[in-house]
Amino acid sequence: MKLSEEDIIKLEAFWQGTLDANEQAELERQLQEDEAFQEAAEEWKLIVNEGFLPPQEELEEQEEIKRRMQAYAKEPEAETTTESKARPFRLRRLYIGLAAAAALLLLLWFGPLGRILGPSSPADEFFAHLPRDNANLSDPGDAGKQAYDQQTYRKAYTALLQDVASSGDSLNLIYASVAAIGSGQAEKAIPILEPLVGANNWQLYQSEIAWYLALAYVYEERDEQAINLLEKMVDTGREYSSEAQALLATLKE
Repeated sequence: MKLSEEDIIKLEAFWQGTLDANEQAELERQLQEDEAFQEAAEEWKLIVNEGFLPPQEELEEQEEIKRRMQAYAKEPEAETTTESKARPFRLRRLYIGLAAAAALLLLLWFGPLGRILGPSSPADEFFAHLPRDNANLSDPGDAGKQAYDQQTYRKAYTALLQDVASSGDSLNLIYASVAAIGSGQAEKAIPILEPLVGANNWQLYQSEIAWYLALAYVYEERDEQAINLLEKMVDTGREYSSEAQALLATLKE
């Protein structure tokens, strides 16, 4: 579930203790009764607290399509998640009737599943799981790492960020970013990885950081930023430089 701008404003006011009593009671009820809303709210709070704010810009055309189609929709949205070894995709919204069918096609085109039904991304053939060095040492209760190792990316993304927030292994930021990309949420990987590029305490992992950030840029159609980053990777000749050169060639075709 994606929070609306109004949802975010109310939630942040709620966490800051500035929401009026009636709105607070209504919001508390929604958090208790709507599991999807509660999950989205907790994820947003975590991201805000950790400083990993997702980009705010949205495609105006997509938003207009959603608003127009939602005016016709009378049934609540339904969600379905498909996990695959290569990349999981999530069907965002389903509507009933003719308007529902039109909305579905348009939303699929713009959403992650559109990468299958619509034009594919140049990054599709380059995304691959990043194995953890200490994958065999995971504690049985470490749900985030286990989900990541099993490539259950959607579950892993949130759990790994929660681990970092509770003073866990900061290296999980990289794996959380891979999980975000792997679950069709590349936009969430970008604000996590960008601050790590060139950071002194992340020098050992600059190749991985740069590579997955470049893939996230490509998935989000930020090709200019991707090309600039990939060209630097090729120049260094370090790990992923050959992959960077191949992806560059694809982007410049």
